[in-house]
Amino acid sequence: AYGEDLKWNTGTAAGKINLYFLDDTNPVNSDEDPDESDVENQRYRIHLEHAHRFGDRTLLLSQLNYLSDVDVLEDFFNKQYRESGQPENYVSLSHRRDAYTLTAHANVRLNDFYSNVNRLPELSVDFMRLQLGRSSFYYEGQTTVAQLERVFAEDSDDEDYSALRLDSSHMFYQPRRYFGWLNLVPRAGYRGTYYSASLNSETSETVSTSTSTNVVVESGITNMVVSTTTSTNTETSVVDSSAKLRNIFEVGAEISFKAFKTYDQNGTGRRHVVEPYANYTFRMEPNVLSDELYYFDSVDTLGELHETLLGVRNKIQTKRRGRPFDLADIDVSTGLKFNAEGEEEVFETIHLDAEFRPVEWLSLDLDGEFDVADSVLSQFNTRFDLEREDLWMARVEHRYRNEDSNLLAGILTFYPNKNWALNVFGRYEFEESRIQEQGGYVQRKLDCIGLRLGASVLPGFTRTDGSEQEDEYRVMLEFWLTAFPEISIRTKQRH
Repeated sequence: AYGEDLKWNTGTAAGKINLYFLDDTNPVNSDEDPDESDVENQRYRIHLEHAHRFGDRTLLLSQLNYLSDVDVLEDFFNKQYRESGQPENYVSLSHRRDAYTLTAHANVRLNDFYSNVNRLPELSVDFMRLQLGRSSFYYEGQTTVAQLERVFAEDSDDEDYSALRLDSSHMFYQPRRYFGWLNLVPRAGYRGTYYSASLNSETSETVSTSTSTNVVVESGITNMVVSTTTSTNTETSVVDSSAKLRNIFEVGAEISFKAFKTYDQNGTGRRHVVEPYANYTFRMEPNVLSDELYYFDSVDTLGELHETLLGVRNKIQTKRRGRPFDLADIDVSTGLKFNAEGEEEVFETIHLDAEFRPVEWLSLDLDGEFDVADSVLSQFNTRFDLEREDLWMARVEHRYRNEDSNLLAGILTFYPNKNWALNVFGRYEFEESRIQEQGGYVQRKLDCIGLRLGASVLPGFTRTDGSEQEDEYRVMLEFWLTAFPEISIRTKQRH
């Protein structure tokens, strides 16, 4: 295998290209049938990113990914695969003004073993919340027009479909303050979405008649009995329909206030800020329901909504370098549903989002969801970072998904001096009681180049179907230029 990474930065433009090619003598896992697999020996990955700034207000962002097969990321680029199992291909050009932003966006599938929503193109204008003249009213809106195409993987039985969609939302606000501390922001708005094509369910009935003749003998007399049976078969199919305009009306209000207390601890000022909030939303049932529309993204699933988001946010603040700094930021919220039906819970999920920065070299991030209906922790993520500049760096991450994954990952890097670095890393899956990967590298910087020698092992295990996955060993040699800081030829860690 051979990989090459190139980076560039001209001040107004920056990007990178990652090239990787390998001759895989055993490309198919032992639990797969080689005759049914499309994975060949020649495998590769091409990844391109480029950003270009045209002045202070115009920005171009682009990304391209072209892969040899659907498994190459999972097999050889685990870190990138965990971040995004299906990489995107897009070009986006945005121009920002004081009151609005114009964006032209294109997204297309390059590998037909993936499913995707192609956007060729998508044009949008976003109006930031702005005051209407000298009135107390504010306006916020977005209008997007896109030619959308839903394409499915080549091995899928689903049929591709497409439609032109024009989506325009407009919301008006009137912020008010009462008693000098209570913030109330009522709002009202309209969202119209036009589809050039939609869905329609057609029901057809087929009537069939069958005749049968039976011989019945009663009291020595033979009779012929003829019976006729009629049955009706009903079939429902979904077919293309004409254009439709979906109308959605929404009203709501957000209410909040802040209370704080300042106290002094060891001569350093601290402030505790508490912000309870509630956000009420009533969205009327639209004239076109989601089952009448093609599905491309969350816009197509909008429907009736009657709920209140309830939450409280806590902050512990201090000052660093003369500016306010959040030592802790904890946000807990849940949704109160007013139109719950049957066994549906009024409170469905409790959300947590927390950040802690007690010192500059330590950070802890937490986020999770508790399912009230099932009384279980549905997911929880933890990330703990320690970093002392030019000495060492440590990171521990834990990802929990109820009945799916309980993964612990860690990485530790020592810097004995500016020229050497020693690294170890590993991942352990508690749900399967096995080590997914462990390894490390040694790094040395010389006057002209930097060198890194790394190795890792993926221990074998028994799959759920009883088949065996053998141990995998990986060795990597990487180098990059150090004599020319503006030029970078380097591969990143693939764990």
